Amino acid sequence: MGFVLPIAINKYTAVVGAKSVNNDIFTLVVPNYENPGEAPLVKTWERKDFFTNTKPVKWHHYIRGVCALIQERGIEVPGFCAAVVGNVPQGGGLSSSAALEVSTATFVERLCNTKIDPVEKAILCQKVEHIWCDVPCGVMDQFASVFGKENHAILIDCKTNIHKEILMDSKTISILIINSNVKHALVDSAYKKRKANCDSSVKKLNITSLREITPVALEEQAKAANLTPVELKRSRHVVNEIARTEEAANALQKGDYVKMGKLMNESHESLRILYEVSCKELDILVDAAKECKVYLLVLQIVLFFTCIGTWFMGIFINI
Repeated sequence: MGFVLPIAINKYTAVVGAKSVNNDIFTLVVPNYENPGEAPLVKTWERKDFFTNTKPVKWHHYIRGVCALIQERGIEVPGFCAAVVGNVPQGGGLSSSAALEVSTATFVERLCNTKIDPVEKAILCQKVEHIWCDVPCGVMDQFASVFGKENHAILIDCKTNIHKEILMDSKTISILIINSNVKHALVDSAYKKRKANCDSSVKKLNITSLREITPVALEEQAKAANLTPVELKRSRHVVNEIARTEEAANALQKGDYVKMGKLMNESHESLRILYEVSCKELDILVDAAKECKVYLLVLQIVLFFTCIGTWFMGIFINI
């Protein structure tokens, strides 16, 4: 329930298609991401199977989950044939799953001639991750996909779902995204462990969110609350990111990119040491960037304080 500060990038995912002749048949066509250059993957379901949440989780769960939750809202989703196209790198931490979910929701809106409130759309797509994909993620990626705007960052309050656009129009800086090609998988990674560490800390501290405690209070109460060394490390990262997020938003509003860069470096160090979610390949790139005297941050952890996000991957951002 914290603050996040994502930015829009010039990558996209789109879902295009039309209603099926048979209203009970659903067909999806997607690129063969594991074997680029080979024929696309084609899969067809009958209505009952399309809306049944089977395991294990596959790529089509993100699409079928969106359709199922939209149908639960009382909107009848007709049979369709659709293709997925785009250029968002898969598994690198650039919100590829959120982009697929939001583009699917937008496609279904057009298909059904209806409109879902943008905030509700983002939350619906987040629920797909929870219910259909077994990922207890926050709402940052989905919000960024719904509300992302060129040359803007978005300050999102994940407790109230209120967001504010922050202009980034400096002609003196460039934002460079670098992919080390290290892949991640939220479901299979230590993601859930990090969240569990934070959840147990919240319970022991007798609060509802780590947002409610200051860095000083955390240090004062940690022993009495019987936090384990690991829980304290995770909580320190989360709590201190609160201040960094708000400082970063203020720095961007003032056009103070030097301050922003310093905060980004601090955030990466905290993620590496306290949250332990970096990787060797990423650290090498980070060190190389520092030698070039640029400021950096692991992308998708864009100065956010809460225990949600995408880690152990190979994407980072330089300013």
